[in-house]
Amino acid sequence: FSCTANTLVDSGSSHCYVDQVFAQLNNLSTYSVPPLRLRYLDGSSSIISKGVTLDIQHPSGDIQNLQFLVTPLDPPCDMVLGYNWLY
Repeated sequence: FSCTANTLVDSGSSHCYVDQVFAQLNNLSTYSVPPLRLRYLDGSSSIISKGVTLDIQHPSGDIQNLQFLVTPLDPPCDMVLGYNWLY
């Protein structure tokens, strides 16, 4: 699988996320994860129950295997790289 994604780096986010529509359009193979409540800046929340594991290639050529939680994201953001991406 190879594609380009609009990605936001958010060190304040505890996890990495991928947009639900992006995952569907690119036929990403999702799997069940233990339910996790995601809290938004406006105080609302949602429950995430799907994940996907992707190999991310950085401009340096380095490849990193990461778990992304699947949730709706605001356009044009396809992915969010959270705090766990830093380690």
